[in-house]
Amino acid sequence: MQKFSTLDIYQAGFFALNGIEPDVEIQNGKAIFVFPNNDGTYDAMRRFNNDEKVPVATFSTWVKRLRAAMLSKKGNEKIENGLVGKKGETENVEVLSKTRARS
Repeated sequence: MQKFSTLDIYQAGFFALNGIEPDVEIQNGKAIFVFPNNDGTYDAMRRFNNDEKVPVATFSTWVKRLRAAMLSKKGNEKIENGLVGKKGETENVEVLSKTRARS
């Protein structure tokens, strides 16, 4: 099934506000929001582009949720790819550096 994707967190927030929650995927180091490719998604896109009024606090909450999901997904990818050490490794490096400095 084909999907609609966007990098625009505000567009994704508008869609989520209207009941179309995205999957968050990482492609080439960037988080993208992926939606089903259907009439509901394209109706929401049309309403977004026509500057439909929304409840601001609720919209803001959706954007914050999506930002958290995006950052979590990016962080998980870094861990899975070995780009971030496990908890405690940084502490060991600091202790080793202090030990060497005293020698």
